[in-house]
Amino acid sequence: MRTLSIFLGFAVVTALSGCAGTGTPLVVECKLESDRREVPGPALVGQEYGPKMSVIPLDAVQYTDKSLTRRVAVQTLSATRTETETVSVDVRFVNCTSSAVQLGVRTSFMDKKQRPTEAASSWKTVFVQPRATATYSETSVGRENVANYLIEIREAAN
Repeated sequence: MRTLSIFLGFAVVTALSGCAGTGTPLVVECKLESDRREVPGPALVGQEYGPKMSVIPLDAVQYTDKSLTRRVAVQTLSATRTETETVSVDVRFVNCTSSAVQLGVRTSFMDKKQRPTEAASSWKTVFVQPRATATYSETSVGRENVANYLIEIREAAN
């Protein structure tokens, strides 16, 4: 019986550990430079403009708000080719809080050069009950040209 209790305790801790931070930035971070200098040269020369931002990983879920990363975890993320060669993405979210969370979720599909293959999907509302899971799925319109995707989540308006 004690072994079963230890095992169940370990399983709960392991399941909830997905709600802790991973150290990988899940939210885009922009840094504004206070000391802007005029850069000489023609306008067509490739230069950096505006704020600097963190890298946005592809084939991933991107949070729009850091506080959301403490409340909602991504348990699984997968992408598969359908029989018609479109790409289907699926995400299972876990609500790490004792309150219901309402998410807005959308997907952008891209080619090998990270160019959009179609307009981003409409924002879909996903309700995640307290300490529960919910899933989101989206399928591309594009076929063989789809090579990457990016799923964005935000807190939906009530």
